[in-house]
Amino acid sequence: MLAYTESGELRLGGRRGPASRSLLVHDAGDGTADVRFTDGREFYRLDLRSGTCAAEHPCRADLYNVTVTRLSPDCYAETWRVTGPAKDYELQTTYTRSGRASVDSVAGTGGAR
Repeated sequence: MLAYTESGELRLGGRRGPASRSLLVHDAGDGTADVRFTDGREFYRLDLRSGTCAAEHPCRADLYNVTVTRLSPDCYAETWRVTGPAKDYELQTTYTRSGRASVDSVAGTGGAR
């Protein structure tokens, strides 16, 4: 299991503020991983064996669709498209391992959900 925490700055229009989230990543043993919230609830299945992965996560009446693309061993990008009665947006984020990151610490360079 990998405990993953990201932090950064969320910018929406002219507003800016701190943002963070923590996730648990469980190796599924087949080259994929189960990404879960810290309370153990399922988030999505991550499969980057081909270099890219698409998944979805229903959240109440809204639907979160994510595409994750491995850019390098130390960098990946996420594009989230969120639709539903409460939300309608697209969020693009590129994550880069920080200079002194350990295997359980990766710094994000962008948004949060």
